Amino acid sequence: MNVFWYFEDVTEAKDPKEFRKRYSVDGVDFPTKTRNRIDQPNDPLVGNVSLYDSSKLKPGYRQYRETFNVANDRPKGKQYHTVTYTPTTMSASPLPKCWTPNICSDYQSAIIHFVNFIKEVFKCDVTGFRMDIRSVPNFGKFFTKNVINGTCKTFELNGMRQKETNPLKLDAYDIDWVLTNTPSNVKLKISCEEIVGNFRWEEPITQKAIEFNCDSTWFTAANLLNSKCNTLETGRTQLNSSTFREFITKWINGTNKEFRYLCIQISTNQAENMRKSLFGSKDYDVKAFDRERKFSDFELNPISKRIEWGKEHFEKSRDIRREDGMTATITVLDSMFLFVVWHKKNSQK
Repeated sequence: MNVFWYFEDVTEAKDPKEFRKRYSVDGVDFPTKTRNRIDQPNDPLVGNVSLYDSSKLKPGYRQYRETFNVANDRPKGKQYHTVTYTPTTMSASPLPKCWTPNICSDYQSAIIHFVNFIKEVFKCDVTGFRMDIRSVPNFGKFFTKNVINGTCKTFELNGMRQKETNPLKLDAYDIDWVLTNTPSNVKLKISCEEIVGNFRWEEPITQKAIEFNCDSTWFTAANLLNSKCNTLETGRTQLNSSTFREFITKWINGTNKEFRYLCIQISTNQAENMRKSLFGSKDYDVKAFDRERKFSDFELNPISKRIEWGKEHFEKSRDIRREDGMTATITVLDSMFLFVVWHKKNSQK
């Protein structure tokens, strides 16, 4: 089973705990191995764990059992939780009895206890999932219950690899099914390195936020111009500057006040001509990027946060202004086209 859960507002709890290990919950053990890869200190997976039976560890790994207990009430001066570590033998030797009784091989049932436990402790709900199509026995049933009818805000569909050296693959049918069935208010992310089959999408994309971390050569001008997205990111497409110019013109002449950003990868040899085409267009008036803009006054979307704005970005950016007062920035970097709309903080939506 390979499903990741997202929880809302966990870091804002009064007594947040770092769940970097698995715990004994409702009589079910969650054995662990902590990954310590000093060669990749910035890897987000470093320090996290996989859910599996650690009695199967290779010889040389230190095993332990960790029990995490949370009190129903926290008496004055007492700890809210206690953590107990019980070292075990090396995996090459017989495991002590203290380790084996509660180990659950049915992880699909066991993880439900763990998820419910976190929801109870932190008074939060599950708000997202990251998984591949075979993470659960019945993907359609899981998706209907948790994404269509649940409280899901983000859903990430990942590709699968048959071997460690193989690319992450997703079937065209699976992408089509998820795009068709994901509610419009759920942020959708689709990630793979290879699409198996001939994928095409001819209907307007209805999700308000979507991210394609995959080969996006299938993504057409109609997909962009007819989409209902307020945030959209894709890999490299076959779109050209005329399509981007049409998109910008449509925004200038439109009334959509919810649009946040567009991010599309481009090839390096497109960048210079694209800047000339978009910055020199007669369809809209461009101005120099406002270097005095106080970012703290605006909602920073993921794209503007990702960029360290400096001289290089100023020179490759232009501002445009709509009649209703909304301002957007067109940025053409050497490998990326960005269109960012600036929204004042606490603005009425």
